[in-house]
Amino acid sequence: MGELVESAIRRGFNLSYTHY
Repeated sequence: MGELVESAIRRGFNLSYTHY
């Protein structure tokens, strides 16, 4: 149940970081 959350957070962070 942690991998899913980590994957979503990492994906959102990566998108935000790339967008910035």
